[in-house]
Amino acid sequence: MKYIQLIDQARAHGVATEKKMMEAMEQLSCDLASLEETNPELYWCILRHQHAVFFYLCTQESS
Repeated sequence: MKYIQLIDQARAHGVATEKKMMEAMEQLSCDLASLEETNPELYWCILRHQHAVFFYLCTQESS
């Protein structure tokens, strides 16, 4: 299962509230922290992609 499928399933069942989404992000952040220790290259690749989603793609949309 892909992460997006899990989120879509939660939305379909009406449980993807703002509070739950924040809890999910907090857990994912903890999981990424352990990944940083075991596979820093992958960790930073994921963080760069997330940064691009929030900051680079956002500036492209407003252009």
